[in-house]
Amino acid sequence: VRHDMPRLFGRADLLESFLQFIEKMLQSERASNRSFAVEVAAQAIERSSSLADAHSIQMRAQLDTRLMTGLLRRCLDVVPTVRSRALGSVSAALLALAGYP
Repeated sequence: VRHDMPRLFGRADLLESFLQFIEKMLQSERASNRSFAVEVAAQAIERSSSLADAHSIQMRAQLDTRLMTGLLRRCLDVVPTVRSRALGSVSAALLALAGYP
């Protein structure tokens, strides 16, 4: 990462773009895209404290809520592989969120 380059996006803008991308991928027609998005969403929830601004509990809560909503919707997916990964990801996300401050 080059620190001498000007910042094109604020942290909140970058996080919003990331969330929009994941939400679109979670609704993709292709099962492989949905499966990928499920995995990324679960990892993002596990690392949400470092993704969201450390000083903004509200930003972290919004991130976790939107990602968890997407994961829960995939638990009803018509493709068994996506559904299975979503269920496992929800389980992992709940463990990560158990230590929520």
